[in-house]
Amino acid sequence: MVAIFDIEKDDLLRLSDLQLEELIARLAEAEVAAHGHSPAYVNWSGSINAPDGGIDIHVQVPVEQLKTGFLERSNTILQAKKHSMSKASISKEMLTDGQLSPTISEQAARGGSYIIVSLEDNCSPLMKEDRLQAMQDAVAGDPNGGNLHLDF
Repeated sequence: MVAIFDIEKDDLLRLSDLQLEELIARLAEAEVAAHGHSPAYVNWSGSINAPDGGIDIHVQVPVEQLKTGFLERSNTILQAKKHSMSKASISKEMLTDGQLSPTISEQAARGGSYIIVSLEDNCSPLMKEDRLQAMQDAVAGDPNGGNLHLDF
C-alpha cells in the first residue's frame, strides 16, 4: 500500500512553532471527525503570541467518553513543543512556583487529559516512561492529579 504522502522527520523539524501547532490541531480535528464528531470541537489560537493560559490546542467533545486511540478523553489539552522536553523542562512547563499550573489543575478537576507533543524527542519506550514519570511527578501534589490522563 502506498501512502498518499510521506512526511519525514526532517520535514517536520523545519516547521515553525505556529505550523507545528496547526498540524497537531488539524490532526486532532481529523481524529475527532473520524469518530463522528464535528472538528469544530477542536480549538487553537493560531498565534503563538496570544495569551493561551498554557493551552495550545483544546479538544472539547460533548460526550461522556471519547477513546480514539490518540485522544483518550473528551476534554484534552495538547501542548505543542518544537524543542526537546527534558524532565526539567516538563516540570517548568507544568508547575508554577512549585504548584501545578492553574490550567492543568482545572483540567485534572474535570478528569481530562493533558498531552505534550514534543517534535525533537525521539521517544524510545524508556525515554517515554521517563517523560511520563516527570509529568506524573508534577501532578502528584495536586488533589485532583490522579484524575488527569497524561501522555507524551
